[in-house]
Amino acid sequence: MTWLTGAWLAGLVLFSAGAALAAVPDTQSAALLQAKYASLGERLQYNPFRRALALDSSESPNDLEGDIYALVDYPFPTVSAALKSAEDWCDVMILHLNTKYCHATTDQTRTALTVYIGKKTPQSFKDAYPIEFSYRVTAATANYLEIQLDAPEGPLSTRDYRIKLQAVPVGHDRTFLHLNS
Repeated sequence: MTWLTGAWLAGLVLFSAGAALAAVPDTQSAALLQAKYASLGERLQYNPFRRALALDSSESPNDLEGDIYALVDYPFPTVSAALKSAEDWCDVMILHLNTKYCHATTDQTRTALTVYIGKKTPQSFKDAYPIEFSYRVTAATANYLEIQLDAPEGPLSTRDYRIKLQAVPVGHDRTFLHLNS
């Protein structure tokens, strides 16, 4: 699975939108993510995906959680620029075959992504389920990016969608990503 082409993100179902930059760099979060990268060493190198990718998930009666860790062959500034805009998230979202439509909007108070999720087979977005995510860039520095997406409600009585993307540079031409939902 390659990153910016979206294959590793294709396992995700939903995202949200709202743009606000953090005023103070989140150096602790960047350091924690760098430490996680170091701890995943062999898992990133040797896995069933044959790519620098590690997946963790857990399920309880009331909650699902997943973590995707990936090392991508793109410089951090390129990855950061490609993900800072809510409009660009629609390019990522539409790669998943359940996503039938995505549109980013911004008003005076927030940025949102309206995403329509449906069947894995061809389907009109009018027959799909809408979900509206709030999109926020919570940290954006030269060495750390964090974006949060939230939706209080989803299709079929689902609720509390929370997605966080973190990224840090690794060397000159690679970026380590963590996606949590």
